[in-house]
Amino acid sequence: MTSNDDNNGTVGNPRVGLTGYVTASAWARYGFAESGRFDSRRGRLLFGLLRFGCRAIAPISPPAGAFARSLYWRHRWFSDWVMKYRPHLAIEIGAGLSGRGLAHARTHPTCRWVDYDLPHMTDARRTRLHGLSLPANYDLRSADLLGPAIGAELSPPDPLGATCVLLEGVIDYLDPSEKQRALSRIATLLGRLGGGRLLMDIHPAARLAAFGTGAQLMLAGLRGISGRDLAGQLFVDVPEALSILGDCGFEHATQVDDVRLDGADRAPPAAHRAFCLVEATVAARTDAR
Repeated sequence: MTSNDDNNGTVGNPRVGLTGYVTASAWARYGFAESGRFDSRRGRLLFGLLRFGCRAIAPISPPAGAFARSLYWRHRWFSDWVMKYRPHLAIEIGAGLSGRGLAHARTHPTCRWVDYDLPHMTDARRTRLHGLSLPANYDLRSADLLGPAIGAELSPPDPLGATCVLLEGVIDYLDPSEKQRALSRIATLLGRLGGGRLLMDIHPAARLAAFGTGAQLMLAGLRGISGRDLAGQLFVDVPEALSILGDCGFEHATQVDDVRLDGADRAPPAAHRAFCLVEATVAARTDAR
C-alpha cells in the first residue's frame, strides 16, 4: 500500500465516527469479503442494538424495521455497480471501514482502487491492516471531501471515462451547503480525470415521512450514534437530489431503479427502504481545475 497523508488531508472534522464502526460490523456479519478485518467489539455492540431496535419496531413500522437488513443490500448494490462498469480507476470517498476496495483490488488487478477518508478513520484502517500484504493497485489516502484538493494527485486512467466514484453513507451527513461543495468537487474531479460516474445513496425526507414514528426513532438513533441531526439536512426527494447534481456539474443524473438491482425481489420492498440509489455522469473537461 502507498499512502500520502500530506497531499490534501485535513485534521479533525470527525463527523461520522461511530457509524463507521456500526456499518463495518454489519458488513462483517453479512459476510462481505475482507470485512472481518474491520469488525470490532464496539461495532458489534452498536449493530446489535440497531438490529434489536429494528426487530422491536418492525410490527409498528415495517419500513423502519427493515433498516438494519437494508445495510446489506445497499453495500451489495454498490459493489455490484462497480462490477458492472469495471472501471480502471475506482475512488471511494468516505470509505470508512469498508473492505470493498481491498477485495475488488485483489480480484481485479487492472483496476486501481483509492479509498479516501478523514485522518482518524484512515489511521483506524491502517491499524487493522498492519502486517497484511496489500495489492499494488490498492491505495489508502487521507482527505476531506469538503477540502479544496481531494484527488488532486490522481492521473486520468486509460481509457478516459473509466473512473467511478462511490459515496456510500456519506452525503446525508452533510448540510445543504456542504452537499453543494462536495458534489461540485466530485464533478470537477471526474471531469479532470477524463469523465466517469458517481453512485451515491440518499435518504429522502419525503420517503422517511411515510415511515411515521419509526422514522423518528430511526433518525433519533442515528443522531445518537453520529452526533448529527439529519432531519433538517436530508434531500427532500429524489428530484431535488437530481436537480442539485445538475447544478453541481453532473449530467444524466437518475435514480437507479429496481430493474437494475440484482436480487431486488429478495430485498426489503422499495417502499420499505430508507435509501435510494442515485447515479450521475460527468464528461471529460479539458478546462477543469
